[in-house]
Amino acid sequence: MPQFPPTYTPASDDEELERLKELIAEAEELCIEYQAEMYSEAQRSHEKIELLSRELEEMKERRANRQSSCRLFLEDDGCILFARLKGGRCTMATQPAPAHTDPVNVDPKHYSVEYEDARVRVLRIKYGPHEKSTMHGHPALVGVMLTDVNIRFAYPDGKTEEISGKAGLVVNFPALEHLPENLSDQPFEAIAVELKG
Repeated sequence: MPQFPPTYTPASDDEELERLKELIAEAEELCIEYQAEMYSEAQRSHEKIELLSRELEEMKERRANRQSSCRLFLEDDGCILFARLKGGRCTMATQPAPAHTDPVNVDPKHYSVEYEDARVRVLRIKYGPHEKSTMHGHPALVGVMLTDVNIRFAYPDGKTEEISGKAGLVVNFPALEHLPENLSDQPFEAIAVELKG
């Protein structure tokens, strides 16, 4: 029989069984705590994935909006034409030769002459929110947007195109006939320098 120091008394079977039960209970508590931590971490991960998914959808939407906004193309004659990208393809509204229906005569509410000489005529263009003009024509011109722009041009052939840009945008249009409409909740203002001859 092994010899034990005088202060040590071996545990009874009942005591060992009690100690084993305590250890099992502690292990179960640790497992429950670990499972709760893992559940919490999984919940946080799930929430983060949902947030990232929403952000990704918003980025896709912003990108799609950017792709469908106005693009500028330079023609051989140096004129810049507006076009929109739809489904990766470029579409451009036709711009027929203008009927030269003078916008100052047919729509003086939105068009006024600021300056005129033998070479140019300078128009000030002002539209209130959601205001629309009447069909009119312009010779080739250079336009300077004084405010942000979000307008729709309707052409005599029934085609339309939306144009948007920031204040300060400068564009060169060929002769055209159109009916503009301000799509914005804000007023729109521009200067158009019509070229004569």
